[in-house]
Amino acid sequence: MRRVSLFAGLLAVVLLSWNGAGPAQAQAPGMVRVAHMAPGAPAVDVALDGQVVLRGLAFGQVSGYAAVPAGTRQARVTPSGAREPVVIDAPLTIESGRAYTVVATGELPSITPIVLTDDLTPPPSGQTKVRFVHSVPDAPAVDVAVAGGTTLFSDIAFRNASMTATVPAGTYTLEVRPAGQQAVALAVPNVTLTAGDIVTVFAAGKLSDGSLRAVVATYRPGLAMPATGTSVAHESTSVLPLGALVVIAMLTLGSIARRRVRATAAAPVHLPTPQRDDTI
Repeated sequence: MRRVSLFAGLLAVVLLSWNGAGPAQAQAPGMVRVAHMAPGAPAVDVALDGQVVLRGLAFGQVSGYAAVPAGTRQARVTPSGAREPVVIDAPLTIESGRAYTVVATGELPSITPIVLTDDLTPPPSGQTKVRFVHSVPDAPAVDVAVAGGTTLFSDIAFRNASMTATVPAGTYTLEVRPAGQQAVALAVPNVTLTAGDIVTVFAAGKLSDGSLRAVVATYRPGLAMPATGTSVAHESTSVLPLGALVVIAMLTLGSIARRRVRATAAAPVHLPTPQRDDTI
């Protein structure tokens, strides 16, 4: 299981994008997308180096990838449409040539962003890459497996992400189990994975208030990534059957005693006004 690095900040620090590099910018930019998975947190506006670059990114939205010039930027974040209060005012460091998904997790006042490093190389012919991110603050750790076969994701706790699993394209029955146990909490048939896609499934919302949802972000290697602007993968259990699996599984596992989770977290980033689109 991949552990994501700790970042001292709040929700807004991850919601950043920047397109102000001048002609002298020699380094390759980083590529960044942002996922707002913090239930109860408001939409936010973000200013980077004094320029507003993102307006109104709301819970359940995932931005598209955007180019972020390498280097250290200063981010100032406020609730959408307001100048105060300032949620964060902090320097952000972007590495050249890397791709990231930055995920805002948790609840106010303890929102914590996590940053995932994304491998955007195409899967082998006939394969799909799949990753799972646990961002439900009141759900236990889980394993996800193919029925009668490989365990894809093991012991994924809140604020953790799985390694990427490479799976032959096709239709599967997937099983969700309490972490470390063989008992099947849920079996879901007819889950279809398409060859060539890179899929990240976010479990979001809360068990306790019935707001659980799955947000599925699908990237197809070879798609152009604009230097400015974003697209948004909307939260939906119909975007990919695996999304529905995650939601139902978390509900099923809600009665299991919670495990101690490993706190993990984030780094820096950016973005423009989101649009709703299933493909990032």
